[in-house]
Amino acid sequence: MEQAEALYDQNKDTFDRILKGATQLTFLGSGKKGTAFDLGGNMVLKIELDTPWDTRFSADKRADKSAGALFGGSSLGAAVPMVYDSGTLNFNGKTITWILLEKFEIPKQLYRDMITYLLDTIKLLITNGKDLLEINNYDDDDKYYMHMIGTKLNLAEKWFPKFIDSILTLLDNDIADLHGGNVGIRRIGSSAQGWMVTPGYLVFFD
Repeated sequence: MEQAEALYDQNKDTFDRILKGATQLTFLGSGKKGTAFDLGGNMVLKIELDTPWDTRFSADKRADKSAGALFGGSSLGAAVPMVYDSGTLNFNGKTITWILLEKFEIPKQLYRDMITYLLDTIKLLITNGKDLLEINNYDDDDKYYMHMIGTKLNLAEKWFPKFIDSILTLLDNDIADLHGGNVGIRRIGSSAQGWMVTPGYLVFFD
């Protein structure tokens, strides 16, 4: 707690700007690439120690937030969170990177486990040079999990080809930390009824 207070005191103006539009500040967790906080709305604040934000995840590569960029074609922006803003903090002589990211809906653990199972199969198919969209290359468990993930998480009809595209895009960018615990759901737009959840797509945190 003392370190957090010291970090804020040394960067008060920057934090005041970052948190200006926040409706909450809730700790989400820590991982290989830093610590994340839910700011409410559609934003997550991620703070990373020691190393600057990797250029593979730069704002330029995710800046186009149009529906076409998110749901059409092969792009890193469609595979990982949008970056809304980023910068650096100073803490006792160290440089700390902060990033404002798009927030995803998080599947329950049961479905994250199913996604991990599917990803293990997909990685094996890639290793063996198999067609990732040929349904007969998947076993009965894979097919059952595809059905459960698609229906229970209310995903778009063609979510699986888009998921495959995202995986290949990330691997092409040397990003291989792919597992169910690193997957969220992106939903854009609203239904005509207003209260209904729109179909989504699986996306990796980064």
